[in-house]
Amino acid sequence: MPDVFSRARISHFHNPAAQSRRPAEAAAVLPEEMTAKAAREISQWPGFAETPTASLPGLARACGIAAAHYKDESGRFGLGSFKALGGAYALLHALADKFNLPMAELRDGGRRDIASDVCAVAATDGNHGRAV
Repeated sequence: MPDVFSRARISHFHNPAAQSRRPAEAAAVLPEEMTAKAAREISQWPGFAETPTASLPGLARACGIAAAHYKDESGRFGLGSFKALGGAYALLHALADKFNLPMAELRDGGRRDIASDVCAVAATDGNHGRAV
């Protein structure tokens, strides 16, 4: 196996448009309140569990960094991917907005009657598409 990690370099991507905003806002993909709302909802889903991590001290040494960790998504809802969360949450959120209902009322399947005519499409049949 080639020693690719000893030659690895981490570069920084500079986004000039981010200078017009506060640093915390520039770095955030989603506002903190939206992230917290998603985390609260997803943690209520049947089968939810924290994602285990593993320490990789050899990789960290080889890269010259203090620590490296691997996030093991292989058990995520039987799909093996974190992508199962985003698509499913986005669809649940959209349905809750469309029908003006709490997500919990839709999550348990008790309102299949109103959502049975809804069709959601994803441009992939991978993990994201399966989640949607």
